[in-house]
Amino acid sequence: MNTYFEKKTFTNKIPRLSVARYVTQLKNTRNPDGYLIDNRQKKHKSNFHKKSATNLSVNNIVQRRINYGSTSQALNGGHSINSKVGVIQALSNRWPHLNQQRIKDIVNIMEGQGGLWSMAQIHDYFKQLVVKESAVPTSGKGRPPTLFTYTHTASGNEISGYGIPQGPHTLGYSAIKEALYVGHGGRMTLDRFNSQISTPVNWWASVQSELSQSQLGDEELMARLKKAQLSYNNYYNEATLIWGNVSKMNQKQKEHALARIKLLMEHMMQLDPYATYAWANKDSTPNVDGKGENTNINDEKNVDRGGVFKNPDELEGYIAKRRQLV
Repeated sequence: MNTYFEKKTFTNKIPRLSVARYVTQLKNTRNPDGYLIDNRQKKHKSNFHKKSATNLSVNNIVQRRINYGSTSQALNGGHSINSKVGVIQALSNRWPHLNQQRIKDIVNIMEGQGGLWSMAQIHDYFKQLVVKESAVPTSGKGRPPTLFTYTHTASGNEISGYGIPQGPHTLGYSAIKEALYVGHGGRMTLDRFNSQISTPVNWWASVQSELSQSQLGDEELMARLKKAQLSYNNYYNEATLIWGNVSKMNQKQKEHALARIKLLMEHMMQLDPYATYAWANKDSTPNVDGKGENTNINDEKNVDRGGVFKNPDELEGYIAKRRQLV
């Protein structure tokens, strides 16, 4: 039994008039995972990766199959997977922050690349994409990653789903979260969003403004920050897409959509360059012991001005802006 995605290409070996009959045979064979016949160039799209599939002529038939007995401890706890749907579900369980359609798109791209794919190789392929694109969790199971999380995680490693290490916050995380979810009666409006969230261009400019020339030339540091930039862009783009469609939603859909926007806001706010300090030095080890913080965003106990910034006025502006959440 075959344990891989299998690619078989037949080119110029099948007479044109027999193609339809061959396709019928393929349909009737036991458990073919898929076949593809087309006389146009196909392009698969994904938020992770873009790659044109092979240009398939009418005489070029590609058949791919999976033996679902192939197992991977990392992907599905060593348990077997018995369908393509099961592969997608296992990947969703492994990386719950990934959109299911995104996963389907990538699986299609993997198939388009051909070759032999075991379950372990499927897992490793996805892990490399997650590490590269840094689509980090938005599940709320831990604290959202900060810039400190990114700059203190090697560029070749996956960002912690729990946002570890967090680094020292300038304004208490719990106080910001309370203000976001409870302030203004918990209501969410586009004006409230725009008043708190920088555009990706402005956010990146703020990040760069806090870096020295030597830090800007540090390839590893910039690679880590580029991963944060990809995440920020993904969050912002998703939120913008939701705002563009929210007026067309019914009440239940709107409530779900606005809750999602709050979660995306929470992640973007924690990536603000003034949300934490010491992030620009990827080797820093600041003291992050508890400071007796509470959920009152206006309480000075929640403010830590121990960090050094190139633009201290921006820090004060950041604190004032977050306090407008209530």
